[in-house]
Amino acid sequence: MRPLSQAFCVLALSGAQVITPPPSPGRGVIAGTVVDGVSGRPIADAVVTLTGPGDVAPRVMASPEGSFVFTNVPGGRYQLTAEKFGYVRGSFGRTHPSASPLSIDLAADEQFIDGSIALWKFASISGRVVDEYGEPLVGVAVEMLPTQSGPVVTTDDRGAYRLFTLRPGSYIVMVAARVTTVPIEAVRERSDVGLGGAAVSATALGDPWNVQVGDSALISSNRSPIPLAPRADGRLLVYETTFYPAARSRSQAQAVSVVAGEERTGVDIQLRPVPASTVSGRLMGPDGPLARTTVRLVRADASGALEDFGYETASAQTDANGGFTALGVPAGAYSIRVLAPQIAGTGTRPGAPPALWANDAITVGGADTTDLVVRARIAPRLTARVVVKGDRVLPPESFELIVQAIDPGPFRVVNPRLDREYRFSTQIAPGRYLIAAYPSTGSWCTSVSVAGVDFTGEPLTIAEADVPDLMIECGGEPTRLTGTVRNARGDIDTRATVVAFSVDIRHWAGAVSQPQRLVNARVSASGTFALANLPPGEYFVSTIPDETSPSWQDPAVLAALSRSATRVTLKAGETRVVNLRSGTLRVQ
Repeated sequence: MRPLSQAFCVLALSGAQVITPPPSPGRGVIAGTVVDGVSGRPIADAVVTLTGPGDVAPRVMASPEGSFVFTNVPGGRYQLTAEKFGYVRGSFGRTHPSASPLSIDLAADEQFIDGSIALWKFASISGRVVDEYGEPLVGVAVEMLPTQSGPVVTTDDRGAYRLFTLRPGSYIVMVAARVTTVPIEAVRERSDVGLGGAAVSATALGDPWNVQVGDSALISSNRSPIPLAPRADGRLLVYETTFYPAARSRSQAQAVSVVAGEERTGVDIQLRPVPASTVSGRLMGPDGPLARTTVRLVRADASGALEDFGYETASAQTDANGGFTALGVPAGAYSIRVLAPQIAGTGTRPGAPPALWANDAITVGGADTTDLVVRARIAPRLTARVVVKGDRVLPPESFELIVQAIDPGPFRVVNPRLDREYRFSTQIAPGRYLIAAYPSTGSWCTSVSVAGVDFTGEPLTIAEADVPDLMIECGGEPTRLTGTVRNARGDIDTRATVVAFSVDIRHWAGAVSQPQRLVNARVSASGTFALANLPPGEYFVSTIPDETSPSWQDPAVLAALSRSATRVTLKAGETRVVNLRSGTLRVQ
């Protein structure tokens, strides 16, 4: 901070070249420069946004020298962000694209002129997709993990593709082979076939994306490779899902890493056809055959882990009598999945027909698998209530409720809504789940329990029986960890991130959307930190360099941190002060 009387002298020296009238009494200045995160050179014409309690104009455009200034800013806490076409959106305080931003605490009559914002150029990955003869595969979708938002990228007439607007990082590039089998009667009706949440038009026979086999049509869905014509002996040849460079499972894939602005080329994928079998049978529900219902076959890798990334290797729609035929299934281990009807993101609606589920293991070999009987059962019902303690008023609509699947399944997250009695009820497929509630009114929820057994931040295993008595308590006193971070010289360290994680290594495995026992916070500009609403228990508390923050939940990183971390026991409602020293992280 500098005295306000120096504001315009400093701004002129820093190249802002902005002439403004003196700020009003009690008002300050926030200024800085937008720079390239790699070269450090100024970036012109970026749009800079100031967010906070003040009534200042929220956006300005950076000058040709990259500088910007906000005047007449009242005291308070602010955030600075900047964006420009071709760059990852940046924030003040970030030292790499995935780092946490820093806030600016501005006092009245003060100026902050060191608001440098780094932007990193998007990267790209490109290559070709070819068949077993090296010929281009045209119109095939190329995907990546983790999934990027944006339009589906398909190959052109040369088999070439380009994945663009990528943040710096590592990606797994893949061509997913997804096929569904539809009764000919459904194709002739030109009906829409549900495929794992996507709608694929069952076009007329003879379409290049269809192959007719007997009374069924094999449809290549979501721009997957087109099925090949049957061989003379009647067996099908299909392309399998292939990960770069030529892997058949994610665990064998080679990640492709890109840095800011890099245009990575030559990431080519060659697909080779394999013999495929037919899996057929009948889908039965509690009251008889299930017509027009989707049966999904999700493949497992060599270790038995399901390769379920929101799609299936093959699927089939049942006919009017519940019969199904899945053509083009490569050899391997699978799980046959049914969830009918599909459970929406907000859960099942009151009065809706009961949801049915099935999850049966099957091994597909060289011969066809016939006469299967898949029995779908009524999915268990999860019923919960939220109890608000104390005199706080928390309206039901203010809660965000998260039912997060840990195991692969037909869906990942359900966000049920509370009724006026602070209750919700939804059907859910059996499995392990984390359940949490987050009021939007600045309060907190302190416990999740079933029949008096605490599951706060712990997986809740839901079997086939209903769970009628889940309770979430909110409004109690939260746990808090606060403190200051200094470096080895004893100076305030503003480049560190503080992490707190359970001493129980069982909490380290499994990526979930909002794990409550693994939390982190960027150190503020004053070197302080605060972590709130951790479930009571024992924790390791440590610091990591800001550049390590994207991978800090990796069990190998947590194991390295635990060797020198501070160990803290938190009781319900307790606040603990932990002052930390930042250091070098070495992962073995």
